[in-house]
Formats: sequence, C-alpha cells, structure tokens
Amino acid sequence: MTGFVADGLFVGFLFGEQAHFSLDGVAFQFTQKGSVELIVHFGAGYLTFKVKDTGRGISESQAQELFQPFTQADISTTRKFGGTGLGLVLTKKLCEAMGGDFWLESSTLGVGSVFAARVKVSAPIDCKMIRGSEFKFTTEPNVKKLAQDPELTGARILVVEDSPDNRLLIKVVLSRHGAKIVFANDGIEGVEKALADRYDVVIMDVQMPRMDGYEAVRELRSRGYDRPIIALTAHAMKEEREKCMNVGFSEFLSKPINQESLISTVKNLL
Repeated sequence: MTGFVADGLFVGFLFGEQAHFSLDGVAFQFTQKGSVELIVHFGAGYLTFKVKDTGRGISESQAQELFQPFTQADISTTRKFGGTGLGLVLTKKLCEAMGGDFWLESSTLGVGSVFAARVKVSAPIDCKMIRGSEFKFTTEPNVKKLAQDPELTGARILVVEDSPDNRLLIKVVLSRHGAKIVFANDGIEGVEKALADRYDVVIMDVQMPRMDGYEAVRELRSRGYDRPIIALTAHAMKEEREKCMNVGFSEFLSKPINQESLISTVKNLL
C-alpha cells in the first residue's frame, strides 16, 4: 500500500464482487510463478489501485481487443484457464459508473502486466486515514456464519471447479455443515473421480479448461452415472439453465455463489 486510504472507502470498493474477482482473480490465475502486487493510493477525490503481476503478459495486438465482450487475449485461454471474457469489460463499466475508469497500464509478453482502476469517492472530513502498513489480509473468505445443519453431516461431495477462490468458499461453507469435500480441477479429472468413487452430490463448474462441464456431464450420463450433479455457472439466464438441465445436470446454481442457495440445493438432492 502507498500513502493513506480513508477508512471504509477502500474496503467497500475493492471487495465488491466484480472488481475484486476480475483484477486479483485474473492476476493470480495467469501468474504461474513470481508475484502479484497490489498498489493502492487515495488522493484528489479518487481511489486508485493497481495490480502488477509477473504473468504471461499481453501483446500489443491482443491489448486492442482486451475490453471487447466475450473476447480473451489468447484463443487458447478459455481451454487452459476457463472464463468467459466478460470480467474485464464489466469491471470497466463498473468503474465508469463510479466516475472513474479501468485500463491496462502496461504489459510485456513473458514479463507481466499492470492493470489500473480508479473511482471517484467522497471522504468525510472527520474520516480516519489509514496507513498502508496498517492493512491486514487473510486467505480465509469472508462468509457469514450459518447455523450447523446436521442433515449435511457425513455427505460426500465432489466439487469440480478450476477457480481456487470458489473451491475455498464452497469448502468453507459446506464443511461447516458437516459435509466432506473432494476436489477436481477440470472436467477430465472430475469424470475420473466421479466414476472411481461414490459421492452423494457432484458440484460442477460449467466453464473449465481441458473439458468443460457440459462435456463432462454428458460423458458421465453416457456411462450410466446416476448421482445428482449441480451446474455452477456465471450465467444466470433462463436459457443457460435450460441448457444445463437438457445435457444432464440435476440442478443449477449461478455465481457469485449464494451460501443459503448452495446449502439448500445440496440438501434437497441428498
């Protein structure tokens, strides 16, 4: 952190669903080695933060298409890392709606990238200014405490999800209710684990590398797999739900993950 940040301003924006997921999530996802650095500054009525990574980088031609809907810098990205190509576009619109902007500041192939976001804020005259050194971070997701539900105790759940953030959130929520969680990182691994052992419920992301959720559920159903499979997708449209149900999913959940919906959906399928 650099300089000072007004208490309450930074937290409210940074941990907004879209901005946090797109900036930090993309940086971590595409940085296989090295580091991801978060730089925050507040001044002249604007809150600015930059995310600097040592990831794969973006070429000049790829940068021209970066903020186009359903476009990713590399056609192989969806297969390898998953994603829809909408995160950066939505983040830019969110920043613009808050009187600011979101842009790629610099990027070099094989070296890394720097993304910057800025929003207009009004700091109360008597607000407390916090030094960067006073910030504390945790890898534990901020989830609400829900009452322990004995109905999930002992349930074995296979979670097929490529996002570390979503895996951690699902594990924390369901484990608190007594469920036992096993992970698979993509569709291929998910099919192998589902067939190799018995699970009460499978939770499967739709957009994944190597083999997506649609292919995976078709493969499982074609091989006689009859256990409940919940689709997990960033698309909440009616058409997406129908598509999921038609290919063999038992239920449908949209992202961002709602804790109550996740628990009730799993309970209903046990």
